[in-house]
Amino acid sequence: MQYNQYRLVDVYGREADHSKVINYWVSNNLLSMSEAQKRVSEVILIIFYAECIVGVITAASFFKDRKKYFYGRISIAKKHRGTRLFFIAWKFILEKLSHRKNSGEINQCGLVVELSNPKLTSLAVKKRVLQPLKAVPLGLSKNRMQVWLYEF
Repeated sequence: MQYNQYRLVDVYGREADHSKVINYWVSNNLLSMSEAQKRVSEVILIIFYAECIVGVITAASFFKDRKKYFYGRISIAKKHRGTRLFFIAWKFILEKLSHRKNSGEINQCGLVVELSNPKLTSLAVKKRVLQPLKAVPLGLSKNRMQVWLYEF
């Protein structure tokens, strides 16, 4: 999928270039090497700009009350924030998960997202920018970050 000069690559259930993703996280001081190595298997979407990774979306699945949920983390390099990439990535993820639910591949499910970008968190809370995407706030995580839920 293309969005302006960005290329969004769906890698859900496919092999991704783990070394490039790990390098993106570590070189941008987003994760330690050990945390990046643990989390790389959760990558579902990679965002490229001029063949460089500028965003990575992960989703770790878990079950609660017999429903499958995905805990999503959206990471966009500082230089590329404010470009609407978060919203494009959010919609992309929702479309993919909705399609998988509608096709019967997954049953009842939802997406839980923790917002780590202070500017985006402020927009989400003050201007209610996530409500049009049918997300509801759950409160704060143990890291004091906003947590939002989208249920299918």
